[in-house]
Amino acid sequence: MIVRAISPIPKGTEVTHQYATPDASFTFRRDLFPANWEFSCSCRLCDGEKASPDAMHIKRRDLANKIKSEALKAASSSRASSASIKHVERLTKKLEDLYEPKIYSNLPRLLLVHPNIWLTEAYRTLKNPSKMAKYALEVVRNFGFIDPIRNGKLVLESEGVANSETCNALKYAMEGFEQMGKMDMAAQCEGAARTMYAVLTGCSVGVDEYLNFERVDVGAQVGEMVSAIESLGFYG
Repeated sequence: MIVRAISPIPKGTEVTHQYATPDASFTFRRDLFPANWEFSCSCRLCDGEKASPDAMHIKRRDLANKIKSEALKAASSSRASSASIKHVERLTKKLEDLYEPKIYSNLPRLLLVHPNIWLTEAYRTLKNPSKMAKYALEVVRNFGFIDPIRNGKLVLESEGVANSETCNALKYAMEGFEQMGKMDMAAQCEGAARTMYAVLTGCSVGVDEYLNFERVDVGAQVGEMVSAIESLGFYG
């Protein structure tokens, strides 16, 4: 077996595994793990989230469910309108504001991940590369790669979650920066996406095809929006 990492792992470091979908809230995970796998998780995220009151977890969960509902409504037509996208964007900002900075400044904010993915896809279909790159990098940040852009450089050194959604976000960020003419940032995102692709698949076979973006047509726009929403899963 070959295991790859996106950065060096110091000796003695605990390696964790993602047991639940990103949109499983802390209170849901707290009950899920003992019931299904007979352990109570003490990873950095679960330990950190204990400091946030249950009332705040419930507020975030309920607002995340509302965002999911609004996103589904927006994607029910052939193309989400600018107004509906802005509405989801405002709700997502409200959700972000519910995360206490003292607790979450260095932690993932998982309930923001799928709204950010939806906004990335939505602004891609609107051909808005700036907003597409912005929300793609928010996906990266909310999976735990804190402050991914520092002094014009892409930095993925913190304890973030490496998965297909993070890899896709890096790919979309690359596309957005390319369209804005920011080729250095695009190249950095491409390099990170290639590394993460190798980590996830175990090799680099197919990475060029994966990174080869095709222009979406009107028929594909609905598919992309619905796929983003279907990935929302559950909010425990």
